[in-house]
Amino acid sequence: MACCLTASSAIAQGHWTKLDPPTASDLSKVCFMDSVRGWVAGDSGVILKTTDGGRNWTAQTTNIDDPILDLFMLDQSFGWALALEQPQDTSRFGTILLKTTDGGNHWTNKSYGTKHLFDVCLIGTDTGIAVGADGIVLRTTDGGLLWTIQPSGTTAALQGVSFADANTGTVVGTGGAILRTTNGGITWTSQSSGILVDLLDVSFTRTNRGTAVGSGGTILRTTNGGTLWTTQPSGTAARLQGVTFADTVTGTAVGSGGTILRTINGGTTWTSQSSGTIVDLLGVSFPDRDTGTVVGTGGTILHTTNGGTTWTGQLSGTLVDLVDVSFANADTGTAVGYGGTILRTTNGGATWTSQWTGVVNLLYGVSFSGTNTGTVVGQNGRILRTTNGGIYWTAQDYPLSFFYAIFFFDSLNGLMGGDRGKIRQTTDGGLTWFPAVVDSSVIATFPVLHFDFYDRFYGFAVGGRMDLAGIVWKTTNGGARWHVVAPASEPFHALHFIDSLNLIAVGGDFDYGAGMIRSKNGGESWEYTYLNIWGEARALAFRTPSEGYSPLGFPGTYMVTMDTGRTWTLYYTLDSSGVFDVVFPDSTHGYMVGARGRVFKYDPKIVSAKDTPTELPSIPILQQNYPNPFNPVTAIRYQLPEASYVVLKVYNVIGREVKTLLKGNEDAGMHKVEFNGEGLASGTYYYELTTNIGGTRSTQVRKMILLR
Repeated sequence: MACCLTASSAIAQGHWTKLDPPTASDLSKVCFMDSVRGWVAGDSGVILKTTDGGRNWTAQTTNIDDPILDLFMLDQSFGWALALEQPQDTSRFGTILLKTTDGGNHWTNKSYGTKHLFDVCLIGTDTGIAVGADGIVLRTTDGGLLWTIQPSGTTAALQGVSFADANTGTVVGTGGAILRTTNGGITWTSQSSGILVDLLDVSFTRTNRGTAVGSGGTILRTTNGGTLWTTQPSGTAARLQGVTFADTVTGTAVGSGGTILRTINGGTTWTSQSSGTIVDLLGVSFPDRDTGTVVGTGGTILHTTNGGTTWTGQLSGTLVDLVDVSFANADTGTAVGYGGTILRTTNGGATWTSQWTGVVNLLYGVSFSGTNTGTVVGQNGRILRTTNGGIYWTAQDYPLSFFYAIFFFDSLNGLMGGDRGKIRQTTDGGLTWFPAVVDSSVIATFPVLHFDFYDRFYGFAVGGRMDLAGIVWKTTNGGARWHVVAPASEPFHALHFIDSLNLIAVGGDFDYGAGMIRSKNGGESWEYTYLNIWGEARALAFRTPSEGYSPLGFPGTYMVTMDTGRTWTLYYTLDSSGVFDVVFPDSTHGYMVGARGRVFKYDPKIVSAKDTPTELPSIPILQQNYPNPFNPVTAIRYQLPEASYVVLKVYNVIGREVKTLLKGNEDAGMHKVEFNGEGLASGTYYYELTTNIGGTRSTQVRKMILLR
């Protein structure tokens, strides 16, 4: 298959004019309902709307400052967007899902980044459940080497978790939320608590008998596995933060203002005990019915050896708030709290020793299985693990979810695709998501970058990873199940249906250039063609059945086909700005978006291709690094219109120089520099390009994320 590399008068087409939207942010996505009503989106959470074909734009409020990766408008009212969550708090990363039901006048957002984890329960040495904000439930079966997100069906902040055996567990949370599992945490069923107050902790000693506590002195009890929860009189209005049962009848609850309650009849009645303090008590552990420890604010530790008849203060050696405590036996226990604090005792609390964690996160929950094996969870998804009693604590990975592509069939049913080949389905407009079935192969674990459907059931996703594989996923049942093939070695970013059997997809990368695959049998087989055009084909839209356009990213070029992809011709944009997305709502109207807030509008007036400039851009262009996020190596590319003295530096978030990557004279053209973040902490970094073109000094800065 041939491809024309320079402009030729043999091709005639309309031309593009530059619009003037009120933003300088890079724009990566464009969506138009018709010739005049449309949206553009990009960096810094920018979404702009026009109702007059781009003459005027209205900025829409998204309440985020993160780059938008995909935008899907179903109609004039319903729309969704995906953003890469990268706040200044660099310990949190992930995806933000935005949704509108009024054409973008209001956008709501939900984070799929790291969540605060509030409690953890180990079930033996290898299996554990951690719970936290936004209904997050994590599960591990290999000692925490891998934590997976389990669908909970709720967005409540889950505060407490307890397992009576390996299969039967209960979770409680805000708004009276109670969840139950009977298969080790794989699936969860909501139970009715009968109340709306926050539930903060739960304890089960048998599969059917359990107690939950919460704000306002709330105590709930069940004797039938949660089918029915009944309120028990507590005699207090204190906020009850923790509860534990040493056996089926003996339990202790603690809370604000130094509150300690005790039951010896399984929770039917509770009596108040004197703690000797008015500080808030936040955690409690009883390894047997007589021996117990309570922790609280200001480094408070209380200890009893007579079932709470008397409580004695112990020296913690700290003034930070202690939030939770776990004892394996009467002597050996661990307490956790603010600032990454972990304290350890091996003599019943007579002395407590601080353990080094290497973190400063607030630690909310701790659970030990035996005296040596324990897990701690906390702020921003922090998970720590020890197998030697805390001599060493190692950080474990939170199962981050990066999603890059979104598609909806109607206002309720949609798909979301992302890193590691994840494809999620929703049937409630994006409130909850559940996994689709994807082929179990190595190639199925590459990122999903784009969806397109021929009808409600038959569709494709494309994606992959640079220098490794270009992947195609196919479904014939509306996205419930996907079959995967790898027809190329470079990722694909867009797909187009010529008809039900004939399809083309485009992609590539900056090193290798643009490529295309074609199928003539509905995706059963694919033919790959290297287009010999420099750039990365980022999108694909057809103005007519045969005339199609594909922006090539930061080179400031796009390619055009007049024969349904058989040949392609290269063009530069009007001002050499990089372009990333294109759409044609009809044959006479088109819009293309790109770097520095550029929006180009298609004019159907015919011009010959010889009138289209093909020279190098007139200004230096600093491109976004790839991959991003990266670990630990990424490539930084920049383009010079003429020879220049160049300085390329990397800075951290406080403006301190990390590394000088380049300092010297460089020729005109495209250049690539690799940055290795080995030895640097995870977080946001900035790279700065300084040039001197024609005596004019220019500096450009971009942001990148090192994610370990």
